[in-house]
Order: sequence, then C-alpha cells, then structure tokens
Amino acid sequence: MAIESVLRQTFTDLELIVVDDGSTDDSLTMVKSLAKTDDRIRILTNGRNAGFPFSVNKAMKAASGRYLTTLDSDDLFRPERLERMVDALKGRPDHIAYTDVFRIDKDGKVIRGSFLGSKRSPPEGDAYPYFLKEWMWGIGTVMFPASAIEAIGYFDESLNWGGDLDYVLRLTEKYRVVLVPEALYGYREHESSMTSLTSMRTKGLAICSILESNLKRKWNDLDDMTKYRTIRRIQNIAKESKIERKYFAWWVNPTFMRIAAKRLVKNHVRANRAETASGA
Repeated sequence: MAIESVLRQTFTDLELIVVDDGSTDDSLTMVKSLAKTDDRIRILTNGRNAGFPFSVNKAMKAASGRYLTTLDSDDLFRPERLERMVDALKGRPDHIAYTDVFRIDKDGKVIRGSFLGSKRSPPEGDAYPYFLKEWMWGIGTVMFPASAIEAIGYFDESLNWGGDLDYVLRLTEKYRVVLVPEALYGYREHESSMTSLTSMRTKGLAICSILESNLKRKWNDLDDMTKYRTIRRIQNIAKESKIERKYFAWWVNPTFMRIAAKRLVKNHVRANRAETASGA
C-alpha cells in the first residue's frame, strides 16, 4: 500500500528508493516484481536489520532528486502530496515543507482525518523553537531540499530512537518552514509497529537526551519562554517514562525551574510596565 501510494502520485517525475532492511516476509519479492513494470523504483538491500537511520541514509546517498522525503512501509501518501509539497518549495531554496497527518488503522481505514490543525501546526518561518517545545510527527511529514545534506549531514546512526526529531531540529536550525495545510501523510496505527514495540523508557530517554543537547548548545540564542517550555517538556516526558532523576542535566532540575519561572514573571512584569508607560 505504501509503494502504491507513491506510484499513484499526481506528481510523476519522481524516484522511489526502497530500502529492504532485512525483511523476512515476501515484501522484497513483491517490490522486485513492481520494479519490472516501473523504472522509477530502485531497490537497495541491507542484508540485515540495520535500523531506520542507516536505511534512510543509504537512500539519501543514492537519491538523485532535487527534494527528499521519506515514507515508512506501514504508512501512505495521499495522491496529491508530492505535488503540493514541491509546489510549496518552488522559489524557496531556504525552506522545508511540512504537512498535516491523518491516521489509519491496520486495514487502511481512516480513523482520524487530521491531527495537527491550526492549534498544533508549527509556525511558518522560524520553527526551531516550536519543535523544541512541542511534540511532532515523524520525518515523513517533511520534504526538504537534497542540498540540506551538505548543510547538516545525514541522520545520526548512533540514535536508536528519536532520529527524526534530531533531524528536524537540525533542519529547522538552518531552514525556514512553509506549511502545506492539508492532511497528506497517512500514519498507520497497529500493535506491531516500531512505535508500539519500543518501551516508553527507551523513547523517553532518547527524546530527553536530544532536547537537552539542543538546549545546552543553543541556550544563549533561545528566549526565556522557549527555555521554560522545553524544560517542562523534558520533565513531563521523564515523568511519563519513569526516568530516574540521575538522568536529568542541571538545567532541568526543580531548582532551575524555579529560577526560570521567576525570570519569566519578571519579564512579564517589565513588559506590562513598559506598555503602561507608553500608554500614559
């Protein structure tokens, strides 16, 4: 279903690189059969299960297109997805495109037509602070210029989880965001997905580590509200994932939270005073 959704795109000038990550079913045979009838399909094989970062890097290195996007084998594109996103990026070499998501069940039935909506969509333009503060869908919701590889490199293959968040943060440090306000990426929910099979603690540790490293590196460039809300996000994830306090860096401990909160209050009071003075 995933491959068919790509081949049925209204944008036809595409290259579909399929990476077989040590599959044990008949999927590789099926893809080889399709490739005989459609020369847009290229097949790469790992020979073993090497994981998402290795596989996507392999595909990116082999790609020859102007823009890149990914699709998990469980998911699908709506027919107009590539056309909408390519159109959004035309004339915007310093942008990446971001789209909404719809959910499907294991049988492909739509169970939620939109996820983000106006209140959960990232802002257009500088979206890096947003992705620090807010949860995001995976890298599949993004299309980015192939030239980004020279600017930020490939996926971090040392990350066993959260590589998509890490890469989107790296992208939005360098690139601005243009929104395609349509639900064009279909995310499949089922019990055997990698998301479902990975423990909450494993996911939590990975996400907290990525967010903490970004906070440390960009601390002097971030506004107080972004710092505060990112810290709160890390603490909430740690609590939900039952991560021990020893994993917290100094800037997310309760004492620092009180300092950050006081700073925000002071800034709010100062802004109100300035507004009152200007009104007077």
